[in-house]
Amino acid sequence: MTRKKKEKKIQFKHKRCPDCFAILKLDETRCTQCKAKVGEVDAVGLAKRPFNWKAYLMFILAGGLFAFYIWRVFLQ
Repeated sequence: MTRKKKEKKIQFKHKRCPDCFAILKLDETRCTQCKAKVGEVDAVGLAKRPFNWKAYLMFILAGGLFAFYIWRVFLQ
């Protein structure tokens, strides 16, 4: 017979900012100390960082422009 492990869901009263480790309320979306965006609390009590789409899009755009520059200047 196998025993199913029961998942323990811990109830936190606060969360910590992943950047500066300030103590925040559970419903806050920005850190009061460093003004970083924070998400839901994870399994250890830290707030999750929201996915930053703008940063990834800017990285892809900058890489494409750099590749175009290299192609234009050095290969033609």
